[in-house]
Amino acid sequence: MKKLFQKLRFLRPKKYDSAGEHFLHSSNFDMESNGYFGEMEIPSKESDSLRVKVLVSDLYSGDSNPPGFFIFSRNPDTSHETGLYVRLGESEIDMAIFGGPKDNPRPDPLSIVKHAASSIHSEYLVEINCSSIKHDLGEGRFGSEIRMTCMVKHNDKLIYEKYESKISQIDFKHSIIKLVSLKGKVLYN
Repeated sequence: MKKLFQKLRFLRPKKYDSAGEHFLHSSNFDMESNGYFGEMEIPSKESDSLRVKVLVSDLYSGDSNPPGFFIFSRNPDTSHETGLYVRLGESEIDMAIFGGPKDNPRPDPLSIVKHAASSIHSEYLVEINCSSIKHDLGEGRFGSEIRMTCMVKHNDKLIYEKYESKISQIDFKHSIIKLVSLKGKVLYN
């Protein structure tokens, strides 16, 4: 019995511990050798939430595209993308909620935040959550909205928290991270 328990414990998925947090999956990436662009699926157990940590060890600023990453849900029927982007400059982090067709998603101007940073080579924890908000419109009328809230922590400090209302539900079970001109590691559950 003891040997069986030890064998089962060995077969369990390994957890990656980063700053006291547990992630089940980890993937290394290097966008210089991949032509500066790359997409990777980051499936979530939950359809209405996503939690991803990006560890940036290097960036390639010689390319015409600014280094950074996009974390989003893509509708397989319409190719519509909705999510968050984080662009990394030499001393500034530029973040925004974006959405639109796959070939031309646009940032929401009201969601753009620029954050001065002393170190770009660091950890970025991104959390995206969707919830249904009900509104009492008075006179027996009620309405609801899908609210997508995005948060970014940079080295454990909250630097971004914005929300945007959406017309339809977003499904994060089949999410994607697009990496641009970066090297490092992605952790996710």
